[in-house]
Amino acid sequence: MKFLGLALLALAAVASAKNIHVEDVIDLEDITAYGYLAKVGKPLADAIRKAEEEASASRIVGGSASSLGQFPYQAGLLADFAAGQGVCGGSLISANRVLTAAHCWFDGQNQAWRFTVVLGSIRLFSGGTRVTSSSVVMHGSWLPSLIRNDVAVIRLNSNVALSSNIAVIALPSGSQLNENFAGETAVASGFGRTYYYCTGAGITINQFLSHVSLPVITNAVCRASFPLIVQDSNICTSGAGGRSTCQGDSGGPLVVTRNNSPLLIGVTSFGSARGCQVGSPAAFARVTSFISWINGQLFLALTLLALAAVASAKNINVEDAIDLEDITAYGYLAKIGKPLADEIRKAEEEASASRIVGGSASSVGQFPYQAGLLADFSQGQGVCGGSLLRANRVLTAAHCWFDGQNQAWRFTVVLGSVRLFSGGTRVTSSNVVMHGSWNPSLIRNDVAMIRLNSNVGLSNNIAVIALPSGSQLNENFAGENAIASGFGRTRAGISTNQFLSHVTLPVITNAVCRSSFPLIIQDSNICTSGAGGRSTCQGDSGGPLVVTRNSRPLLIGVTSFGSARGCQVGSPAAFARVTSYISWINAQISPIIICNLQYKYAESNILTYCLLINNGNMRFLALTLLALAAVASAKNINVEDAIDLEDITAYGYLAKIGKPLADEIRKAEEEASASRIVGGSASSVGQFPYQAGLLADFSQGQGVCGGSLLRANRVLTAAHCWFDGQNQAWRFTVVLGSVRLFSGGTRVTSSNVVMHGSWNPSLIRNDVAMIRLNSNVGLSNNIAVIALPSGSQLNENFAGENAIASGFGRTSAGISVNQFLSHVTLPVITNAVCRSSFPLLIQDSNICTSGAGGRSTCQGDSGGPLVVTRNSRPLLIGVTSFGSARGCQVGSPAAFARVTSYISWINGESNILTYCFINNGNMRFLALTLLALAAVASAKNINVEDAIDLEDITAYGYLAKIGKPLADEIRKAEEEASASRIVGGSASSVGQFPYQAGLLADFSQGQGVCGGSLVRANRVLTAAHCWFDGQNQAWRFTVVLGSVRLFSGGTRVTSSNVVMHGSWNPSLIRNDVAMIRLNSNVGLSNNIAVIALPSGSQLNENFAGENAIASGFGRTSAGISVNQFLSHVTLPVITNAVCRSSFPLLIQNSNICTSGAGGRSTCQGDSGGPLVVTRNSRPLLIGVTSFGSARGCQVGSPAAFARVTSFMSWINGQLTFKK
Repeated sequence: MKFLGLALLALAAVASAKNIHVEDVIDLEDITAYGYLAKVGKPLADAIRKAEEEASASRIVGGSASSLGQFPYQAGLLADFAAGQGVCGGSLISANRVLTAAHCWFDGQNQAWRFTVVLGSIRLFSGGTRVTSSSVVMHGSWLPSLIRNDVAVIRLNSNVALSSNIAVIALPSGSQLNENFAGETAVASGFGRTYYYCTGAGITINQFLSHVSLPVITNAVCRASFPLIVQDSNICTSGAGGRSTCQGDSGGPLVVTRNNSPLLIGVTSFGSARGCQVGSPAAFARVTSFISWINGQLFLALTLLALAAVASAKNINVEDAIDLEDITAYGYLAKIGKPLADEIRKAEEEASASRIVGGSASSVGQFPYQAGLLADFSQGQGVCGGSLLRANRVLTAAHCWFDGQNQAWRFTVVLGSVRLFSGGTRVTSSNVVMHGSWNPSLIRNDVAMIRLNSNVGLSNNIAVIALPSGSQLNENFAGENAIASGFGRTRAGISTNQFLSHVTLPVITNAVCRSSFPLIIQDSNICTSGAGGRSTCQGDSGGPLVVTRNSRPLLIGVTSFGSARGCQVGSPAAFARVTSYISWINAQISPIIICNLQYKYAESNILTYCLLINNGNMRFLALTLLALAAVASAKNINVEDAIDLEDITAYGYLAKIGKPLADEIRKAEEEASASRIVGGSASSVGQFPYQAGLLADFSQGQGVCGGSLLRANRVLTAAHCWFDGQNQAWRFTVVLGSVRLFSGGTRVTSSNVVMHGSWNPSLIRNDVAMIRLNSNVGLSNNIAVIALPSGSQLNENFAGENAIASGFGRTSAGISVNQFLSHVTLPVITNAVCRSSFPLLIQDSNICTSGAGGRSTCQGDSGGPLVVTRNSRPLLIGVTSFGSARGCQVGSPAAFARVTSYISWINGESNILTYCFINNGNMRFLALTLLALAAVASAKNINVEDAIDLEDITAYGYLAKIGKPLADEIRKAEEEASASRIVGGSASSVGQFPYQAGLLADFSQGQGVCGGSLVRANRVLTAAHCWFDGQNQAWRFTVVLGSVRLFSGGTRVTSSNVVMHGSWNPSLIRNDVAMIRLNSNVGLSNNIAVIALPSGSQLNENFAGENAIASGFGRTSAGISVNQFLSHVTLPVITNAVCRSSFPLLIQNSNICTSGAGGRSTCQGDSGGPLVVTRNSRPLLIGVTSFGSARGCQVGSPAAFARVTSFMSWINGQLTFKK
C-alpha cells in the first residue's frame, strides 16, 4: 500500500483538526495486534479464571451483566498458543461457524493452534457447550500492524445443538448491505475487562458475560481519533461516558435490531491505547464490508452423492473424485505429514538412498530455490515443500499450514540442503498468510506465504526463483516438460525420499486433467501427466513445479494434490497455477521494507510495513511517522512522546544531545554562571560522592553523561552513553569528586566498557553499561561507592518514596545548562502510571519518577543515579535512561533502568576477578600467582610465557601494539605488491573464501587489522578484542568483502554498530566474539557469500582430529613479513586437553584449538577470522581466531579460537535482532 505525500497530508489534516491524543494513532503495543495473545489474552484468561472461582460479580466497561440466553449467539473463546491461553469473543453465524477477529488467532507475533469455543454460558471457564477447533481461516489480507481486515471464521467439526441459549445471529443482506448504521444504538457483549486504563490499571475482570449499549458514530468522527487506522471497512462506536468494549472482548459481536431480531454489524477489533474509560471510540470490523468473504466461508462442499453421480456418468474412479481422506486436504498434517516426517527422519539416519516417484536424487545447489518444511502442529511435525521467492518469503501450499482439521503453529524452513533433518540453513516462522479463499474440502486456492523474520543469506545453494511476468502470465504451459522436486515419498506407502529428489513431468491441459478430478480442477490449477508412474507424492505438497525460460527456472505451480489411489497409478498430479495467483503473491511479497538506523525512508514508495515490524523489535510505521509529522506541522502538536525516534529512543544521543551539551557546559563553566537541574538545587562537593560525570569521546567530539561509582574501579552508567544506535564512543573521561564537569576532581579515562548484552537502542531496553577503570581510584569524603540493593530490598518497587536524582545535565530543555552538579527530589511512581506516558517503552525492568511541578531529570543526566535512603545511607535504585521528548519541564515522568532488575548482571560485572591482573599498571600478577604458574609450567614442561604473558597472549593493547603496526605494514606491502603467505600456508584466490571479511578497526591511534566471517548478508562475526582490547576502543570498522587485498578492491562498507559478547573478558580472553551489524545487506555473489553455522547434531561435535582451514590477512610469521594477500592454511583440530597443556589458565570448553606442528598456524592480524571444516561439500564455521603463543607464530604452539558451537545461542540472538 503506497501513500503519496498529498494523501498523507490529507490524513494528517483530518487528525490535526481535532484535539487528538497521539497515542490513539500510533501506539503499536496496544492499538495494533502485535503480541495480543501473550500480553493481553493470556493474563486476562488467568484473571478471569480466578475471578470465576471467586464468583464476584463484575461488568463490561460501563455496562451490565447478561443473563443466560440473552445473547445466544455470543461465543466465548479460549485460544491455546505457545505461552498459554488467551481470551476473545465471537458470534455464531451458523451451526458450525463462528465469526471472530483475526488477531485472536494470529496477532503478528503469536500463532494460536486451537480454540475452545464456549456457547450457551455466561461464564468462560464453566458451563454451556464447549467444543474445540483448530480449523480457522483468517482473512487473506489480515494486516496486524494496521489492524486491517481483522476477521476470521472458526469451523466447528460438527453442528452444535441450537436452543434458546445457543442460536445463530442474522447477517446483513439486501438493502442492509448499504446501511452505515451511524446514529443507531448498538449492543456489544463480551467476557473482557470491565475497566482498563493505559496498559496496567485494570480493576476487575468480567468473569460473567456482560454487555453495553453504544451509539454508532460515523467513520469521519472515528477517523479523527485513529486517522491512520480506520478504514471504510471499519465501524465505530462512541466512548462517551466511559462506556466501551475492552481487552478480552476482541472478536465479539456488535449488534443492532432489525425486525425484532439481532443483526450482526461489527466484530470487535481495537480501541484506545490509553484505556477503555477515557472516552475514545471503539473500532470494529464492519460486517457489511466482509459479507462476501463471510458467505464464502459458510459454503459447504457438494454432497458425496452428487460427486458419485458425476463419477458414474463419466466412468471415473470414484475415489479420484470424492475421497476426502486423501484427495482433499482434510487431515493432511496428521495422516500424511507426521508419519512421513518420522519416516524421513529415520531414513536420513540410516542414509539409505531413495527417490521421488520415478525420479532422481538431487545434488546440493541443483534446486537452490527448494525449501523443505517441517510444520509443527498439535501431534508433532508434518512434511511439506516450498519455493524461495524472496530472501524472506517462501511460497507453499495452504494445506501445509491448515488442512481443514489441524492447524500448524510454526514452520521450520530448510534451505540449501538435500536433507530435511540436517544441514543447510534452518529458520523458523509462525508468520504465515493463507489465501483468503482457501477451501480445504475442494482444495481451492491452495497457496500460502511464509514470512521469514529476516533475510536468509543467498548463495549458490540458496537462491530465489523467478515468477511469471509479462507475456508469461498468459501461457498455459501445456505440452512443456516441467520439473517437480521435493522431500516426499518415492512411492505410496513403500519408502521415503530422505534426499531431495526431482522428476521431469509433461504438463497437460486442464481439460485432460479434469477428466480425472471433475469437481476439483479449476482454471487456477495446472496439471502434469502421471504416465509411466512418474509423479509427485505425499510430502511433496507445497513444492515447486518449474519450467525453464531464458536458461533460468520459472515457477509455474505449487504442488497441491494427486490421486487418492496412489502416486504410481498413472493419474495426473495437480498444482496451484502460479499465474492465477500472481497478484496475491506479489501482494504478499511487497509489504515489508527494511529501514536503516537513520530512518531514511524509500522516498514516496513507502509500503505498509516498515522498520522491521515482523520481528517485533520496532513497530513504528513510516506512514505513521510521516502523517504525524504533518499533524505536528499543521497544529504545532507535540507528537514526540509517542513516535519521535530522534528523542525518545537512544538513536543519535551522542551526536544530537551529548556533544552540543558538552559544548554548552564547557562554555557555562568558563563563564561561571550558576544554574540548576530542572526544578532542583546546586550540589556541594562531597554531597553526592558516588556521582560520576562522564565525557564520552566519539567521532564527532564529546558527549555528556553521568554515572555511579559502585566499586573503586567500576562505574555504572547507561548503555546509550556508550553506543546510541548510531554513534559508538571509544573512550570515557570519568570525573569523580567534583561539582564541575570540565575542571577539578579526579579524572580518569577508560575504554573498557561492557554494555548489557541485550541493549536495544530502538526501544531503550536494558539500558545499562559498566565502565571498568584501569586502577582503583582513591576513596575519600568526596569520592565514595554507593550501596546496591540486596536481601529484601530486591523485592521492593519503591513506589511512593521520594528519591534523589543528580547530574550535570540541562536545567531545562533548550534554555540553560547545569555547569554545576545539581540534584532534585522526585516521587517514585508505579510502572502502571508511567506506562500511560510511554506505553511502548516501559517494562518491568524500568522504574519511574513523577514530573509533577516540572521537576525532572533532563538531557545530559543520562546514566546518572536515582537514589533512596536506607539505614541513613544512599541506596542506588535507578540509572537515568529517558524522558519526554517534549521537554524536561512538561510534567511527564522520567524513566530509569531499575537496578534490582539488573543486580545479577551488575554483580557479575563488578566482581570480575581478572582485574587483579591490571590493578598495578604493567605489573599484572601477584607474586603468588607467578610462583603458582611457574610451578605449573615446571611440572608440565610448558614455556611459562605461554601461560602468563599478558602483553601478547591476552587481548590488552591488541589494537595499538599489533593491529596498527600491522595495518601500516600491510598497506606498504600491498603498494609494493610483493607476494607473501599466512604462516606455513598459501595465497588465496578471489572467491576461494567468499565468506572471509577483512576488517580495519579505526581507533584513537589509527587503524588495526582483523578478520571476520560473513554469517548473514548484514552480519559479520569477529573477535571481541578487535573492537575493544582491554585498553583501546575502536569506533568504526571498515569491512572488506570479496577481495584478496585489504586496502583495495572488493566491497567496502563501514559500521560502528558492533555488539560484543556481554561477558567478554580481555584479561583471560574469555567469550572473545563480537557481531558487526551492517546497515544494509551486501550483494551476494560467487565472491561474497555467507558461511553456514553449526546446527542439529553438529552442535554436539568437537571436531577433534579433523582438518580445518584458517584464513586471514595477518602476518606470515612473527615479525618477518606481512600477508598483503589473503592467505590460508590447513590445520589439524586438537582436543582441548592437549591445548590446555600449553595455555592452562586460558583454555575453556568454549575454545577450540588447532595444532601448530610444522610451524603452521594463524598469526597476528588473523584475529576474528574463520576456522572452517567441510560438511555436505560446504564450508562450516567452527571457530573465530582468538589467540596464540606469545613466543611467536612458528614455534609449534597451538592456536586458540572461540568455539562457534558454544556461542550459537548468542550468535542466533544477534542474527535475529534488528532495528
